[in-house]
Amino acid sequence: MNTFPRLGFAWLALVPALCWMLACPATDDDDPGDDDATGDDDDTGDDDDTGDDDTAGDDDTTASEPPLPTELSGWIRIAERMHEDEVVATLIQAEFWATPIPSTQQVVAEQGDCRVLDGARTESWLCDPPCDVGYLCIDEVCEPYPELAPTGTLTITGLTEPVTLEPDDTGRYAALYDLPADSFEPGAEVRVTSSGGDTPALDLAAHGVADLQADEWAQILVPGEDMKLSWEPEDGAQAGGRIRIQMDTGWHGSASLTTILCETADDGELTIPAELTELFAIPSCGECEMSTFARVTRDWVDLGAGVVELRVSSERIWVPWWGEW
Repeated sequence: MNTFPRLGFAWLALVPALCWMLACPATDDDDPGDDDATGDDDDTGDDDDTGDDDTAGDDDTTASEPPLPTELSGWIRIAERMHEDEVVATLIQAEFWATPIPSTQQVVAEQGDCRVLDGARTESWLCDPPCDVGYLCIDEVCEPYPELAPTGTLTITGLTEPVTLEPDDTGRYAALYDLPADSFEPGAEVRVTSSGGDTPALDLAAHGVADLQADEWAQILVPGEDMKLSWEPEDGAQAGGRIRIQMDTGWHGSASLTTILCETADDGELTIPAELTELFAIPSCGECEMSTFARVTRDWVDLGAGVVELRVSSERIWVPWWGEW
């Protein structure tokens, strides 16, 4: 079922709720293939239902690196959004496609726990002649946007209240913005199962994390200079998450799609080296490229045509050339 393409890193779909609460300006959703993960993850993501051959999610995800953005054909995001010292909302988003969304992004540099992805923009009008609706411009060739591939009824357990999501007639799942602010406990298993459909039945599990607390965390990125971030590490029995930073360009006047992705141990500090920040051109559009700083756990499964990922997080958003949103 072809639908009008919606471009944008997946986490941006969570912005409207926070904007509603904080009276920030609206922003469009604009993505080459979702915001997703790099670096190791300490979450085992193991599934007790190892005897069900029809359920995706039984793979041991500790044996491989988390998927890159260009590998994802589906995602479930469960995020407690922080502002100042408080959780202001819990937001859930799920999307599933027949294949990963076409992208020009490739890893162009890597150092320590961080890497840079870069590629040309993909809006349909950039091809000559322009692509039809439902296509992206990839290397001057019109590539079809993948069809939506819903996975039936989604059931989420382990939150303070169970959640069920159903796809609409187009195959989309409506994002949830009205959940209790604190919807998971640190260390509690959060499990997502589905009844199956165009995307096979899923059984994925991660766990809740502690609130991401940090003083002066919203640092300003200066291309060509080290960028130092700090936070309060998670400790105790619930520890085991990773820290994930994602900074993006690619909207409203940017010449390219550039992403800095870092995933590191939850030890309280990270320096993004100058050799990577110099590859990140500051766009001229002001506060339109919001970035995420998150404590995450995750699980994922490779379905052959693409990877589906569950991510549970406590996260903050900011604009690296302006400060906290």
